Amino acid sequence: MPFLFSKSVWFTLPVRAVILLLAVLTTCVYNFSFLKEIYESDVSTWHFIQTILLTTLSFAAIFCFVLWPKITKPFICLWVITNTIASYFVWFYNVPLDKIMMINVLETDRDETWELVGWEMIAYFFCWAVLPIILILKTRILYFPWRKALKIRFLFVSIVLAFLAVSMLPYRKELKDYLRENFAVRYVLMPTSYISSLIGAIHILYIDDIPVVKVNQNPIVQRYWEKSGKKNLFVFVMGETARDASFSLTGYTRKTNAPLEPFAKDMFVFSKTHSCATTTRLSVPCIFLHYTRETLKPRAVSYTKSVLDVLHENGYQVTWLENDSACKGLCRHIDVKVTCSDRNCYDENLVRSFVQMLPNIKEDSLFVLHQHGSHGPAYANRYPPEMEIWSPVCRDPDLKDCSLEELRNVYDNTIYYTSHVLASLMTELEKMTDRFNPVLIYTSDHGESLGENGRYLHGGPWDEAPAVEKEVPFFVWMPASSRQALGLDVACFQQRLKVRQSHDNIFHSLLGLSGITIDLYDPRLDLFNGCLGQEF
Repeated sequence: MPFLFSKSVWFTLPVRAVILLLAVLTTCVYNFSFLKEIYESDVSTWHFIQTILLTTLSFAAIFCFVLWPKITKPFICLWVITNTIASYFVWFYNVPLDKIMMINVLETDRDETWELVGWEMIAYFFCWAVLPIILILKTRILYFPWRKALKIRFLFVSIVLAFLAVSMLPYRKELKDYLRENFAVRYVLMPTSYISSLIGAIHILYIDDIPVVKVNQNPIVQRYWEKSGKKNLFVFVMGETARDASFSLTGYTRKTNAPLEPFAKDMFVFSKTHSCATTTRLSVPCIFLHYTRETLKPRAVSYTKSVLDVLHENGYQVTWLENDSACKGLCRHIDVKVTCSDRNCYDENLVRSFVQMLPNIKEDSLFVLHQHGSHGPAYANRYPPEMEIWSPVCRDPDLKDCSLEELRNVYDNTIYYTSHVLASLMTELEKMTDRFNPVLIYTSDHGESLGENGRYLHGGPWDEAPAVEKEVPFFVWMPASSRQALGLDVACFQQRLKVRQSHDNIFHSLLGLSGITIDLYDPRLDLFNGCLGQEF
C-alpha cells in the first residue's frame, strides 16, 4: 500500500483527541468481552455505565504518559495489533488469557496457528487493527509545547485519579466481593490479561530456577509374568482433545464408539476420569510424571524424569510414535518416530508405523502413540471422508459461525474415527498373543467445549473450566491371554471402575503393570495394585 508512505494527510487532530479516541476504542472494542462479563453479572445500569466511564478515563490517563511526539504512531500500531489478536480469541472462542494459555501461544507451531485463521478473523483484524493503523498513519497530530503539555497532562491525570477515588471508594466492599466471586474476569481485561500472563509464562519457561528431581531411586523389578514365556507389549494411546461426554462407552447416546463394540468384553472402562489440566502443554507431561494435578509445575518435564524413563532404565524398550504436536519434552531419552512430517496425516499412520515395528520387538516393550485425535478447530481435517458418519458438519475455523448441531456432528465423527483407529490396533495386537502379553491403555489429554455456554475449544483455568474440558475417556483393553499371563483378578479390577479416577493414577499404574517399584511409587494410586499376579 504505497499511499501509506506518501506525505498526504487525511486528518489533523490534536493529541488529546487521539488519546480520547484510542481510550474509547480500547474500552468499547478490545474490552467488549470484559464489559459483557460486567453486564451479565447483575450489576445495576448505573454501575455498568460507571464501569465504561471509569475504564475509558483510566486508559486515557495511561495514554497521557506514553503518547508523545515520535512514539505515538508506533505505539498505537503495536497497541491495536496486539489487542485485536488477543480480543479476537477471547470474544470468539471465550478463551481466557492466563499464563498457561500464554505458554501455549509461545510454544504453538505454524500448522496450529494457520488452522485458527478464517475469514471472520481476517475481517476482524482488518476492521480493528488495519483500519486504525491506516487512519493514524494518515493523521497529522498536533502537540502542545512539551512544558505546557506536561502541565495539562499532569492536571488531567490528577483529575482522573481523584475521580476514580471518589467513584470507587463508596463501593470498595462491593468491588472486592465482585472480584473474589468473578476471579476469571481479570483474564479478559485487555491488555493487562495478556501482558501479566505473558510475563508469568516467560518466568516459568525461561527464568525460574528449579532443582532437578531424582525419580528412578532404588528400583525393584518383579517379573511376575515370566512364567508365561512371553514378553509384555504395552501400548499407551495418548488421545487428543477427546471428551468423555462424547463417548458412547460411558453413556453418550450416539454410537461414537461402535468400532470398539467387538472388543468390549476385554475392555475395562473408567467413567468421567479427571484430566490433569485443560491444555496439552500441561496435561501430557503430567500423565507421565509423578506429580499430581495440584503439584505439577509447567516446567516439570524439563527437570524430572518420567515413567517412560523409568521403564527404559529398567529393561523395557520404550518408543514414542508421534502424529501430533511433539512429546512436550517427554521423549528426550527414548526412541521417537514422527509418523507424519506435515501434521496433516490421519491417525491410521500410527497403526501402520507400529505394525512395521512389530517384527523387530525382542524385549518387554511400551509404545506411546500420540494421536492428532479431535484437535480443533479444524475437526473435519481429523478423519477421512468415509468416516463422516454424521452430517452436516462444521468446516469453518470460526466456530461461532457453525450451528451447535454442525459442531456436534463433526466432533462426533472425530471420536468415531478414533474408535476405528483403536479397533485397528486391537486387531493387530490380537494377532500377536502367541508372542506377547498385549495391553492397550487409552486416555485423552483433556476435553473440549463445543459451544456450550458460549465456550469453544479448551484451555480455561481449572477452577473456571466446564466439566466437558476436564472429564476424559480412559479405558484398559486386556485380552484373555494377557489377563491369564499377568494374573489379573477381573473382579478386583472391576471394583476400581466404580470410583472416579484421574490422570494422577497413570504414572503409578504403569509402574505396577510393568512390575517396577521406585521410591516415588504410590500403591494407593496404582489401579492394578492387588489385582495382578503380584502385590507391592
